[in-house]
Amino acid sequence: MLHNRPLVLKLAGSRCASAAFMPRPNWQLKAKRECDVESLGDKEKADYSPLERAQRRMRESAYNYQYLRHSARDLGMLKQLQTSLALPHLPSQISTPYMTELLAEQSAIVHKFMKMSHSRSPLYQCRHEKCRGTQICERNQLEALLRIEYQTRRECFRMLREVHKRRQERNIERLTDYVEHIMSTSIALKTNRTLPWKWEFVNEVYNILALAHTDRCAVPKNVDFLDLHNHSTLYLLTTERARDLSVSFGDRNNYAEIDREEARQSRMVKKIERLCSRLKHSRFGIERTYLKFEIARCHFKASHFDKAIIMAQKALLDAGNCNSTVWRFNITFLICQVHANFYRFRRLGETLTRASHLAERLHSPKLRAYVALCQAVNEYQLNFARHREAEQNFKGPRRKQTSYSSIESADRTEEIFH
Repeated sequence: MLHNRPLVLKLAGSRCASAAFMPRPNWQLKAKRECDVESLGDKEKADYSPLERAQRRMRESAYNYQYLRHSARDLGMLKQLQTSLALPHLPSQISTPYMTELLAEQSAIVHKFMKMSHSRSPLYQCRHEKCRGTQICERNQLEALLRIEYQTRRECFRMLREVHKRRQERNIERLTDYVEHIMSTSIALKTNRTLPWKWEFVNEVYNILALAHTDRCAVPKNVDFLDLHNHSTLYLLTTERARDLSVSFGDRNNYAEIDREEARQSRMVKKIERLCSRLKHSRFGIERTYLKFEIARCHFKASHFDKAIIMAQKALLDAGNCNSTVWRFNITFLICQVHANFYRFRRLGETLTRASHLAERLHSPKLRAYVALCQAVNEYQLNFARHREAEQNFKGPRRKQTSYSSIESADRTEEIFH
């Protein structure tokens, strides 16, 4: 006892300290050099490609249906309730913890039952029992794949017809939305077995979209381009100007415009996030070029011109790697639009020179005429700016000389009178 007396005293002291513990406010934890912030550790989410996500979703549904049959729908609804954001915001805050606990308990029971069923009869054994004849199963599987391949072929031809139709409508935003929809929802989920000519289809669609962008580069009629007010018309710039959306008493109601502007910005941010997530899993060079070009165009629409130029330069590298001249022209013209928005005539002239070389490689007389017109107007505006700057530099010394001569004449008159 005497030998263990120090250990007994230490244990008794720790018990007394735990019994006398009282919760302290967070600001008093600073004296103990402890953290006063409840931080949550970042959980790394598994980033799967769209095809992998679809495959995992299909395997999970097959697993659930094998052991729950039609009750698999109830399990899906149970998972939806668990991950729903509306559950913590129920009208009755008292029943929220009970509902959360009940959902977790029921989900654990169902998963335990499915594990027991799987241990008794594994999934691969169930499939083996369903299909004992190997040749019959292989023949049925081959027939199913052929049907899917035939239906996929028909859908791809329908998509191509729709893409050509929307290109003729001259509505680039509508065409871009449709291409983004079919590529992210349908084509991204196709394998080489069901769509053997996937690369050819992707190349065809993105080339049609690039040609639709070049169709916009046409010379407008009855417009005086030597007038600086028509500068935005020549370079296809938006004429919307920044408006004051601040709310002041007695002024017009700007709340609706503020809501629309916020909704537009949120849609733009979500679109950029979707494009960046697709860019991580993109395998084709022309698809990566389109994604980077579209991200740069979204930044340009949001008036983030530095980000637009950086992303456009990255897209130029991918366009050079995949040897796509038409996409190189579109990206170069986007950089021209950025420079034209800031009236950078020297940089604009250099970029237009590169665009003219690309237009010659495309063998398009319309594009060459349009770029030549842009170069002529830019040269005129650059010469006009130089002439104006020279006049200002010439007038500056003359003003100083006249001021000095006036001082000397005043001194001479004073000497005469004196």
